[in-house]
Amino acid sequence: MNKKGQLTIFLILGIVVFTIFSLFFYTKAATSGLAVKLPPSFSEVDIYVTSCLKESVENITSPLEPIDELALDIGLDLIDPIKLKLSSCLDLSIFENYDVSGINNPELNIEINEKDISVFMYYKIIVTYKDLTKEFDSFYATVPITKVLYSTETGLHFFGA
Repeated sequence: MNKKGQLTIFLILGIVVFTIFSLFFYTKAATSGLAVKLPPSFSEVDIYVTSCLKESVENITSPLEPIDELALDIGLDLIDPIKLKLSSCLDLSIFENYDVSGINNPELNIEINEKDISVFMYYKIIVTYKDLTKEFDSFYATVPITKVLYSTETGLHFFGA
């Protein structure tokens, strides 16, 4: 093999090695903070409030106080216990990077279905991050019924299944 062929091979290998190292250092610099950072997602607030709502419904462990059949159909006797648990769970101050404010008290609409409880919460929250603003008006959670409903002379009761 002549010297010109060796020189060509070494030049090509040098260019390939240089390109690989350049790409490696470029991607490392781009991911180390020199790149533009995107703002946090507003969905974090939505996920937090929805999970708090679901947890508040799941944590009604009782047996509950007797519930009359009419109230059971519309879930009236469940509203106060859920609101109480929701107030202890819902802490919007945990979002330090955001300016989060709840505008009104949560209003609940509860549907008790055959196999689950559906809870609709109407609660206006305004989330601001720098110059971006997002409003949330309602949240929804469905929780499977894990308790058995018994009817007695004193009313209806839920007991752990």
